[in-house]
Amino acid sequence: MARDGDWNVARLSPMILTAIVAIVLGGILVGLTDISTGAAIAVAIAFLLIGLLGVWMLDRRRGIA
Repeated sequence: MARDGDWNVARLSPMILTAIVAIVLGGILVGLTDISTGAAIAVAIAFLLIGLLGVWMLDRRRGIA
């Protein structure tokens, strides 16, 4: 089913990698510092947005070339 379309898991790799970093960083911030949980979630969301930006930029580059 996935072979018929142009869906590619590899293009989501920036999102996957930044999601892993966001989870680990959020856990470290909550566990080892006095930062509030809400602030740690905000930092994690910022990292996820960076990953989403990476996927968007890769899609845009693929469309141009």
